[in-house]
Amino acid sequence: MAENTNAKESLFSEVWRKKWFILVALALTLLYFGIMIAIQTYVFGMGLNRALIRGAAVGGFTLLGLALSIGPLAMLYPKLNFISYRRAIGVSAFFQIFLHFNLSMREYFQYNFAKLFWDLDPTRNALLFGLFAYILLFALFLTSTDWAMRKLAGGKWKMVQRLIYLAYLGAIIHFARIDIGARGGFESLGLLFLASIAMALQLAVFLRRIWGKKIGKATAIGIGTIVIYVLGLLFAFAT
Repeated sequence: MAENTNAKESLFSEVWRKKWFILVALALTLLYFGIMIAIQTYVFGMGLNRALIRGAAVGGFTLLGLALSIGPLAMLYPKLNFISYRRAIGVSAFFQIFLHFNLSMREYFQYNFAKLFWDLDPTRNALLFGLFAYILLFALFLTSTDWAMRKLAGGKWKMVQRLIYLAYLGAIIHFARIDIGARGGFESLGLLFLASIAMALQLAVFLRRIWGKKIGKATAIGIGTIVIYVLGLLFAFAT
């Protein structure tokens, strides 16, 4: 009977059932965001507006990498299993990226979206990669509930969730090319190092899965994703 009830549960009912978990997650997200702002303000000496924008970017980028690392970490080291927290961390990451996007739009573009497309050449306009990542992350956020998982049955939900890899790559390219200190600042290099750990964990799990197996559809998709990542990273750090 319980399974049938859950199968018919509405989105509102799901949110109400998880209200305390959501409130605690929101409180921790705000606390983490506050810490990021404090670091930008008191360590790096930024003004409030820039600290809010930068703090949201750093916080979201870090949590996104952490969310991506939890799955492979649990597979490689079963004792380090934090899968139950992965979705909450991913939603928290989006919350801060959402703030970063909207604060940036207000501060630098006055909510004029046309200004984002000042140049359609991606080699010159890194904002395109940020917008690409944001759109994908927004879609992932909208489908992050149990209700969405039930609606997108037949493997569709999992297919949508795999967009996280392209979103993360877009975020890395956006960050590496638009951030002034991306090639020298301690904080920026540290964030890129954390991103490399997240990608290395994903690669380790993929290699473990395909070791000794024939190349099927899933393996081909995985190899294609790796190639895209390699090309994307080469582009991100190209002069």
